[in-house]
Amino acid sequence: MAGVITASLVTGALLIAPGTALADTVSGSFPGGTGPFSAAMTADGSKIYFGSQTGLDSGDVTVFDVASKQKTVTIDTGSNRLIDLQLSPDESRLYTGHLAGQLKVIDTQTNTVTPQQITAGSSVYGIGVTPDGSRLYTSDHNAGLVRVYDASTLASLGTIAVGVHPRLMTITTDGSRAYVANAGVGASTGQGSVSVIDLATNTVISTITTGLGTWAVALSPDGSRLYASNSGSNTVSVIDVSTNTVTATVPVGIAPYQIAFTPDGTRAYVLDRGVTSDPANDTISVISTATEAVVSTIAVGSEPGGIAITPDGLTAYVGIQSAGTVWEIELDTFPGITTTAIPDGVEGAAYSTSVATTGRPIPALSVTNGALPPGLTLDANGTISGIPTTPGTYAFTVAASSSVSGIPSTATRDLAITVAPAPPAVLVAGDDDFTGTPVPAAGGVAGNVLANDTIDGAAVDPAAVTLTLTDTAGIQGATLDESGVLTLPAGVAAGTHTLAYELCEQADPDNCASATVLVSVLAAPGPAPTPTPTIPAAAGGTGQTPSDLASTGAPTMVPAAAFAVLLLGFGAALLVARRRARTTGR
Repeated sequence: MAGVITASLVTGALLIAPGTALADTVSGSFPGGTGPFSAAMTADGSKIYFGSQTGLDSGDVTVFDVASKQKTVTIDTGSNRLIDLQLSPDESRLYTGHLAGQLKVIDTQTNTVTPQQITAGSSVYGIGVTPDGSRLYTSDHNAGLVRVYDASTLASLGTIAVGVHPRLMTITTDGSRAYVANAGVGASTGQGSVSVIDLATNTVISTITTGLGTWAVALSPDGSRLYASNSGSNTVSVIDVSTNTVTATVPVGIAPYQIAFTPDGTRAYVLDRGVTSDPANDTISVISTATEAVVSTIAVGSEPGGIAITPDGLTAYVGIQSAGTVWEIELDTFPGITTTAIPDGVEGAAYSTSVATTGRPIPALSVTNGALPPGLTLDANGTISGIPTTPGTYAFTVAASSSVSGIPSTATRDLAITVAPAPPAVLVAGDDDFTGTPVPAAGGVAGNVLANDTIDGAAVDPAAVTLTLTDTAGIQGATLDESGVLTLPAGVAAGTHTLAYELCEQADPDNCASATVLVSVLAAPGPAPTPTPTIPAAAGGTGQTPSDLASTGAPTMVPAAAFAVLLLGFGAALLVARRRARTTGR
């Protein structure tokens, strides 16, 4: 059998054997009264009544509080060997059936046995209550009868002959039929059957042959199928109630007993009580109702007796007869995807979102149809992340997969992501003022215009942009190279000039920004100054230049005679100097 779980409880700890499949998980064990053999849960799942067949509490009812996971009270019925118990539809009464034939009524408000009690034949093995709460049916195991009572007064309303050794029974939700398991001659080894009773006439309308030692019956939640456990042949018979025929026989564990369906009807949990001291024989067989086959097996304590599944289908509680405990089993649930839409993305921008799922165990996710946008991935936990690289709309299917109690299961959801094109880069071209470092008249570098420009807040990479002088202020030969250096030629008029340039992204030539550049040019230097002559004293002068005379306050006008003398003296001096030069040259 697939997906076997082996577990043992030692000093309150749960031990899961290594390497076993965790299809449903035993999560705890709690005190539950001795010898639990049958169970009845309230409709809201808050309480479970366990009936004890053996041990110190034989015949008693233990009330188990689900929220606190504790037994809250033990009700002494006054009779031993409680075989079956059933709640009235309004849950005000709990009916208990005992091996010696006693039928008792417990007031669930006070948790006390009412005076209303009768002997319902030689042995009460099964109890059924009509949905309207008006009638009560009990199986008389030794007499081969089903006895009918008024549920309020316990007055007898007659008997119905059924098969040999009738045991547990169930009644349809509309109150039209009752199904009774008959163990047959020899109880566990005899040919079993199911008696179908028309409750309108209280007559058997069909007898369905099943396996050996048929013990219990349970209707699927939709009422379409009846499961009957055959303790002698270790099988479960699947019966189509519309035709009253067996449609499948499912091999299960040893000595199958009670059966409980999950609320969604996908699985049936069958208690296998075993017949030896080997704990491996005491299991729960999990049947997939879709395939009518065992999909996993849960090993529990010795002699499981009584099972109840919570209305939400998340947890099962099983009474362990030999240990007097209640085991809690966390049931697997089918995967689902609750996310209906996910955010769109932007090309080149980091993306992350999650696809939310339900189910136990947590399902693994994958893309089964279509494709995610390039650059994005989906991990098994449902996170879609990455950096999308290509704009467009991408439709795909996400699958959530898990094994539910050994049943391979997948849920899908169609989703889509639209990736928008990346927005233009933000270019900022700052105005430049290079007047603090004037350019010489001979020309030179004014400065680098990219020094205060940015692209998306970062310094501009010259290789990523194109630069163009858009206004040279009439300066012929002004250049702006690809690195941003502005150079002025020689001959530019001295003063301040305002130029302009444009900065464009190479990847998106339409994405541009403009700025102005203020430059200063120095004036060219003037011609060398002319020497100022002096008037020699011998020529009637003072030996001073005109400017010297001006600085002393003396008149700077040179008389005509003095000027003539000056010229003659200067010529004579020059002539003497030449003659000396010739004499020396010789």
